[in-house]
Amino acid sequence: MAKTLDAQVEAVRTRTLDAGPYTFVWLDAPRHPPVFASPE
Repeated sequence: MAKTLDAQVEAVRTRTLDAGPYTFVWLDAPRHPPVFASPE
């Protein structure tokens, strides 16, 4: 299984990027301090 995965990773890493548009998603989340409920 590792050899197959290594071959797939190598194929992705060494592909040319001029084959067309590649879609990607950029996610970003605001960083807020954690909010803890006070014990009642």
